[in-house]
Amino acid sequence: MTMQKHRVVQFGAAFALIAAMAIAAFGATALARPSASANVTASAKKAVTQPQILFKHQVDMSKVPQASASDLAKASRSLPALYPAGQKAHQAAQQAKSSSVAPRGAGLTMSGGSTPSPSSASVFNIWDGQKDSAATCPYFGGCQPPDMGIAANGAGQVMQSVNTSLAYFNITGTVQSGWPKTAQAFFGVGNPGACDPNGPFMSDPRSWYDPYKNRWGQAELQVEGAFGFNACPFSTLYWIAISNTSNPNGTWTVFAINMAFGGDPTAAADFTQFGFDAEGIFVSANMFNNAGTAYDYAEVAGCNYPALTACNGFWNLSVTGPGGTVLIDTVNPSVVPMNAGNGPRGELFASSFNSPDPFGNDCVTAACHGVSLWSWVNPGGPNNALNGQFVDTQNYTEPPAASQPACLGCIDGGDLRFGGTPFYHAGSLYVAHATGWTNGAAQHVVAIQWFRFRVTQNTSGAITGATDAEDNYLAAGGNTHLSLTYPVMAADLDGDIIMGYDYMGSANFPSINVTSKRVSDPDGTWSGGLGHVVVAGTVNTGDSRWGDYEAMSYNAPYQDNIWFASEYPNPTTGDWNTKVMRLRIATPRA
Repeated sequence: MTMQKHRVVQFGAAFALIAAMAIAAFGATALARPSASANVTASAKKAVTQPQILFKHQVDMSKVPQASASDLAKASRSLPALYPAGQKAHQAAQQAKSSSVAPRGAGLTMSGGSTPSPSSASVFNIWDGQKDSAATCPYFGGCQPPDMGIAANGAGQVMQSVNTSLAYFNITGTVQSGWPKTAQAFFGVGNPGACDPNGPFMSDPRSWYDPYKNRWGQAELQVEGAFGFNACPFSTLYWIAISNTSNPNGTWTVFAINMAFGGDPTAAADFTQFGFDAEGIFVSANMFNNAGTAYDYAEVAGCNYPALTACNGFWNLSVTGPGGTVLIDTVNPSVVPMNAGNGPRGELFASSFNSPDPFGNDCVTAACHGVSLWSWVNPGGPNNALNGQFVDTQNYTEPPAASQPACLGCIDGGDLRFGGTPFYHAGSLYVAHATGWTNGAAQHVVAIQWFRFRVTQNTSGAITGATDAEDNYLAAGGNTHLSLTYPVMAADLDGDIIMGYDYMGSANFPSINVTSKRVSDPDGTWSGGLGHVVVAGTVNTGDSRWGDYEAMSYNAPYQDNIWFASEYPNPTTGDWNTKVMRLRIATPRA
């Protein structure tokens, strides 16, 4: 989502790191599956006016200027947070101190260390990425949270995006000449004019690397004349850039998709989501009314790839069940790093219910359950089609706010959206989200619920069946209000799974953890447990917003490397810093 953006006020005092921290790993005993009606259906409306490719042009990144000193001279501004469930409902869920309906368990305590077990993911080539400044978010003069993307290739070239800044690193973490670049310069987006002296409003980046076509990609939204930003003519665009070669410093094809193709011609797009498969690139948006006061519907657009000559769109994605029809949100397309013919027959999307679900549960006083999975074939073509299916799951509830040593419940713990991009590998779709959790000390905290879905499709690519193959929780025990949140998952070449996430509690400053699941592990378990500490925060943060989404990138079909980007508090200011790292299971394929 486009979250509250503003220059943050830091805590005046630093807090010492609690070295002996207690973390609990919990692979929960499976709860009894909820009873779900088989009569749950998914539907979407095909856009009457198809989304158009606009402003298509070529950009030579070697000639795009580096972010300049003038980018640092922007005034601080604020943007209201946008939540599909509504801001008041989100705030009420964040402030809940207990829940009688949240999943629960004691957790398994372990000492937090930086050394991985033999079955865990090891960390290589770790370095500081971009950090909060006017350079990374010039429109606001700095902002929170970072909204992160990462892409990496087999040679260890890495692109990281945060807010409206893109940086290009080599494998040792050295920023390459001419970088970072602002999103405005990267995409070649013109200033809207006197109606907004701060320039175009851009936000919510996603980055990716296609290891089979050896291409880089970037997506970011632009909104003008909506959400109270400015008095400019209304516009809601997704900017997309795809490199023409394997060199990220070479030429790119850049274009925009007009997202105003749904039922409300003045609705504006929020919370960029991006995915790709062998034949298409796909974006998804949460559409809000022009004032930003109400959620309208979800939109998805798909374009043929690599031709990039035509796109199609669907809107008003919904699921109907015994409790009525639910307009879903955050229909997240997946990354399918496959050659044509080796992957699924259609691009796969996943969406959890962000209050309510199709059984009438509000996800706060009554636990929600189930997800919708979608398949899209022939993007940009005349016979393109999108179909969806409901799959039941274990329960989940809206997560509360997370804690840190300075304060209880002062950091946004996220909501029920699949924020990180889903990842497809060997017939399975992997995705995770945050959920409310009651730990063994009866504390209401944030935990991770993760899934592995198996989807069957007919020869036309339509979903004919889907199963919840693995569905469990990763949660912390102890008596320190420890929360785990903003998870992201990816699979390596061998089918092992690596998960990165953020954690924080009354005895733990905001920090970064990595864990892993061997392909040989029993279903529902992680041999890596809670994993190990990659970055232990040393101070409290003054940022009330945290995460939105972290990012992972699979870099090559012949390697077992996963790249991960996450955040932690700057040791001096408490504002957000980022870490970029290469992950690999301790004993990978040679």
